[in-house]
Amino acid sequence: MKYSQDDLIKALGELIIIATMGQTIQYAELAQLVGLTWNHRNRNDRKTIGQFLGRISCQEYAQGRPLLTAIVVRKKDREPGGGFFGLEGFPKSKIFWKTEKKRVHDFWMWRQ
Repeated sequence: MKYSQDDLIKALGELIIIATMGQTIQYAELAQLVGLTWNHRNRNDRKTIGQFLGRISCQEYAQGRPLLTAIVVRKKDREPGGGFFGLEGFPKSKIFWKTEKKRVHDFWMWRQ
């Protein structure tokens, strides 16, 4: 499934709302909010949402903000998928993810 710039903008807005509340969101919940198809067993769905979130991460990084996508987690273990840990140029560790998730919450909660 393809996504549009409007889908990215909508997702960004939803993620900011979640971040200001100090919460996380599951992949399926985010996909539903922005109208993307999502089945964690479907490789194409995982690839699409991974590319989608990767674009958001790049945009946020370019703006000097923490990686907003750190708050998107899997249902089973409440951690991000492999795509987050595979973002080029960033550490591939849970410590980095936990630190980045805290930075996201701190950054956006301050703006309430």
